Amino acid sequence: MLDQINQDVRGIIWISDKPLSSIPTHFKELDYLFDGLIAKKVSEASSSEENFEKNIFSGKSFDHDLVLFQFFGDDSARIQKELSPLLQLVPGKNDNAKVVILGAQNSKFNEKSLKNSFTLRFIRI
Repeated sequence: MLDQINQDVRGIIWISDKPLSSIPTHFKELDYLFDGLIAKKVSEASSSEENFEKNIFSGKSFDHDLVLFQFFGDDSARIQKELSPLLQLVPGKNDNAKVVILGAQNSKFNEKSLKNSFTLRFIRI
């Protein structure tokens, strides 16, 4: 997965198969990419019984700002609704930046509805 992240990628949408506290797929790679911020969040977070999770992480990659949006939950409409305003935070959004969509649940993201609103290139891995 890390080999797919290059200087053109300015955002990552991670729709995980379980909450962060349960170490979902791609946890270790993304924690490495974001300098341990994800593990720090998990260690400081209190336990939650909620079936929805949303987190935002900010870091650098190839000397460019990089943002990660992590979601967990079964409500794909809610994920889509929560994500839409967050995409405004993607650095380089007007420079045709790439946004990687990953995770076991990435099919819950419908990029077609957002392509007209943003000049971002969405790539599933």
